[in-house]
Amino acid sequence: GRTAQAHTHISLFPIMSIIKMSLMTGPYSMTLNQRGIDKQAIATYAAKYAEKHNEEFRFYFLNDEYGADCANFVSQAMLVGGWIPIQGFYRSVDSWWYDSSLIWPNASRTWINVEDFIKFALRQHRIQRVKEVSDLVLGDIVAADFNPENKDGLEHIMIVSKKDVITGELSFSYHSPNTKDKSFVEIRKNNPNANFYAFS
Repeated sequence: GRTAQAHTHISLFPIMSIIKMSLMTGPYSMTLNQRGIDKQAIATYAAKYAEKHNEEFRFYFLNDEYGADCANFVSQAMLVGGWIPIQGFYRSVDSWWYDSSLIWPNASRTWINVEDFIKFALRQHRIQRVKEVSDLVLGDIVAADFNPENKDGLEHIMIVSKKDVITGELSFSYHSPNTKDKSFVEIRKNNPNANFYAFS
């Protein structure tokens, strides 16, 4: 599903530069598990709410002004997994929060927009780029640019909700459309021109 990205025309160049930089090793070269994040909880939440929405959170429909619900869904799972919200201006890439008591905005852009979510997570060292999708584990994420030629940025995000212990085949759960445990083989087959970016 698409996100608010389609309505804000954020340049693809900054996020791709950040993604490339995140491949470098450094003091923050560690996995979420090493930083006290419960990836099993993330995967479990993703599987539980993949085909429905958690009524404690707003649901962003595919054609509303924000674009879709995929980043909102991933943010919920990360919150359950142990990510700590950061308060701040809702358009800042250094804040990440949701507040159901507010009418508007009731979430930061980093909570509901794929590209801003990735920017925030990389800037705050909550994720790091992984070269191969096959190296991901439960609770990790993949962001997708379905049409790289139009240069309109990342359009979708999904969570590893299942990994075959024998073959290593990954399956993903996501919203927009609501989908549970769809194999990455099928996702790639259905989107042959897409670029996929793996993060752990």
